[in-house]
Amino acid sequence: MRVRVGDARLSGLQVPAAVPAGGGLSGYDERTSIALAVPLERPCQTMQRPTRQRAAIADAFASQGRPLSPQEVLEIAGAALPALGIATVYRNLKSMTEEGLLRVVTLPGGLPLYEPATHDHHHHFQCNSCRRVFDIPACPGDLKGMAPPGFLVEGHEITLYGQCKDCLGGAGPAAQGR
Repeated sequence: MRVRVGDARLSGLQVPAAVPAGGGLSGYDERTSIALAVPLERPCQTMQRPTRQRAAIADAFASQGRPLSPQEVLEIAGAALPALGIATVYRNLKSMTEEGLLRVVTLPGGLPLYEPATHDHHHHFQCNSCRRVFDIPACPGDLKGMAPPGFLVEGHEITLYGQCKDCLGGAGPAAQGR
């Protein structure tokens, strides 16, 4: 698949050449391009217009590199765009998910999180102290042998739980009273 950002090329996404002034995008890579991008095979009418809010939300995902809750998106993106409200965050997360740019991550007992849909198959680690979720790029592979005889495994999700490096070192959000 080929993509255009002005004259630049990326993998699998078409990005409008017009980025709003002060949009704050730190660069176009597979993480930041989610805010303004739409897969080429999708009709143009489904693409939302590029806005500073959408760009700030994309920057939030790019800067963290992990699944984020709507509240985390608001806190991170709101630092660059103080007028950003939670309703705007939810509206953009919903449209970006419908456009196939983000996907929902649901962990047992947790609220929905969002991550770029460009990630390959991976798993997650949740810190028991600060409750943040991190990507684990590795996968143990084929787990079909663990299923009872006669069962068909169609997929799997693995979540590890423990302490993140920030919380272990006393610098995590839980240690800072968050």
